[in-house]
Amino acid sequence: MIDGQPCICFQNAGYKNGLEVVHIDIKYGPFEEWQRDGLIKIINDTWNVDRFGYPPEVGLKYSASDLEACLSIATFTEVAILDGQPVGYIFGRCEDAFDDDALRKAKRTDRQIKRKLRFSRYGRAMLGFKKLYMQSDDKLLEDTGKEYGGELVFFAISPEARGKGVGKRLFSDLLAYMKQNGVREFYVFTDTTCDHSFYDHNGFVQRGALPQTVEFRKNEEMTFFIYDYNLSENDA
Repeated sequence: MIDGQPCICFQNAGYKNGLEVVHIDIKYGPFEEWQRDGLIKIINDTWNVDRFGYPPEVGLKYSASDLEACLSIATFTEVAILDGQPVGYIFGRCEDAFDDDALRKAKRTDRQIKRKLRFSRYGRAMLGFKKLYMQSDDKLLEDTGKEYGGELVFFAISPEARGKGVGKRLFSDLLAYMKQNGVREFYVFTDTTCDHSFYDHNGFVQRGALPQTVEFRKNEEMTFFIYDYNLSENDA
């Protein structure tokens, strides 16, 4: 149990010096409020905006708003816990489960995020970046000409959990959720700040790429991508 909620304990086996088997107890369960700060840290480490000279609180505020936005549209959440701390998570959305009430909640969350950010110079810069990547994602999705049954909303693993099977387990559980809800094909947005090679090597197909110059990241060149995953083809 995690804070009284059901979870799954999964024992990962590894090898030390090729001989000794090391067992690591990693718990998996849905997102809970106590995990929020840990997930914000994982997002902040992923985006790494501190390297552009912003004060530390800027990256944390951006990461917190990103987490809120992702939670507001997710119909599936799973978090990996190691030694009492989140070390990875995956959020997904099944379109059929995302009803009108969920849509209204997502729009309300979006308005709240904008109100929190627009009163500071850094906040306005963050909003500009959010607008850019949302416009980029919308164009990439439109250009596919497809209607998908779901989305992989966010997927991140902390450095200390990599190589322990956490990503594989989280992704497997998302696939099971999609199958249970009749999703045949889903998509994911990613970019060059992320390790998008995971998608290249795990059955996804890249459907589009869009280069952009990002002012918020000190005019860094980024490329935004859309990938999709067909459950029927990958089961074959």
